[in-house]
Amino acid sequence: MKLVGVTRTLNENDIIESVIRHHLALVDHVIVMDDGSNDNTAEIVYSLIEEGLPISIIERRCVIFDEGNRNTVLYNLAKNKFCADWVLFFDADEFVDVRRVDNDLKRYLEGIPENFDSVSLDMFNYTDSIFDDGNERNVPRRLLWRTKNPLDVFKVIVRGNLEGVVSIHAGNHCGYLDGVPMNSLRSDNVFISHYPRRSGWQDIYKWVIGRLKITAAGRAETEKGTGSHYIHPFNVLVNNTEAILKNNDFFFVKPNPNLFEKDSGFYLGSELKYTGIVDYKDKCIQMVLKYTMELARDFGKIIDEYPDISNRVRGDHFQRREIYGEMPALPEYEGHIETSQSSVDPVWAIRKNTKDDSSLLINGSMRPDNYNHTANQDTPWWSADFGQGIALKEIVVVNRFDQEGVKDRLFPFDIILEDGNGETTVRSIGSGTTASRECVAIKGIDKNVRKMTISLPGCGRYLSISQVRFFL
Repeated sequence: MKLVGVTRTLNENDIIESVIRHHLALVDHVIVMDDGSNDNTAEIVYSLIEEGLPISIIERRCVIFDEGNRNTVLYNLAKNKFCADWVLFFDADEFVDVRRVDNDLKRYLEGIPENFDSVSLDMFNYTDSIFDDGNERNVPRRLLWRTKNPLDVFKVIVRGNLEGVVSIHAGNHCGYLDGVPMNSLRSDNVFISHYPRRSGWQDIYKWVIGRLKITAAGRAETEKGTGSHYIHPFNVLVNNTEAILKNNDFFFVKPNPNLFEKDSGFYLGSELKYTGIVDYKDKCIQMVLKYTMELARDFGKIIDEYPDISNRVRGDHFQRREIYGEMPALPEYEGHIETSQSSVDPVWAIRKNTKDDSSLLINGSMRPDNYNHTANQDTPWWSADFGQGIALKEIVVVNRFDQEGVKDRLFPFDIILEDGNGETTVRSIGSGTTASRECVAIKGIDKNVRKMTISLPGCGRYLSISQVRFFL
């Protein structure tokens, strides 16, 4: 049997050597794709190759999210160049734990029934803690506390002899054969030991770079929720920085014995030669700054090649400023407003109840990360109750502008105006009725209004906007 391991890396100089040495005790060859590390990850891999170890490296820099395509490239390389019977997918912070199968992964795979295309491995998460030995360079020997129970999050080992088009999920969570999910056996004996966080500072730069990479990938990734686990911690870091940076419990973790247990001994690799002691705080600052400069350079290259994009970016900015500049012509309503909305999305909403999430739309913030978010539902709505009738002349709805793909979700929508005495007026705003999809002014109202509702007619829609402003 030929078993090939494949992994992708980005800024993993603290763990890449140990993860490769461990898996070389189990597989015939390891293929590494480096996505453009700004530390010495690639140099460590080259040093291992110079030892004569069976490792290949592909350096393929990418400043946006493209995991699914890259994982599929790695599968095809393992299959076609190295004639793999099985392809083991592991991230650079994931170690296959084979203690329950006598440390013999090949023999275990030989016993998999032929009707299964892949094997799914559940994972345990390990965490840094106050008990870690800071002088230990080998992560699996330094971080000894893990979740007591597996997480029901799976990684795959895929047969290399499958006929048809094979594609691999962005997180290595599953595989597809001719567009259909593979028939996968859930293993009860082989697991993944996952080290997603080796330091609080490492957590921070993963949030920032992960969020930026996915946003830079555009609508194709943001609309399908790729990397949604980065959104909440990133928003906390942006909006309530002290809650993280001044939180000792975040940086000095005391494992809860009800949830975590001490575990060690699965590591099968040889001793490390090229891994140093990492100052994670310094690395956090360096990685974020270097990645931001990479992103800016690539954007500059696009501007050079396609000047119209530059004009469009500048145009959108000034158009938004000009629209806001018109507002002082009418006095803005500054009285009490009671807001509500039909629901909150459990993942995407910043606030997790309808009162708090709906109130974000009247807080005056023009930050791109200030928005409400209902769940996906039929005819979602948001309302503002003034408590009494006000002489309303104009409403300005500020659409989301943090991601290009979410602007179109607002259209079409209805503005429902109630005077509190039984009279209701509806204004319908279609997708082609406004020049700017970022800021929609509903003018000429000239009515006494007690309550205003924004309603999105139709099935399976989200209501997520930035601000609503009222002018008298």
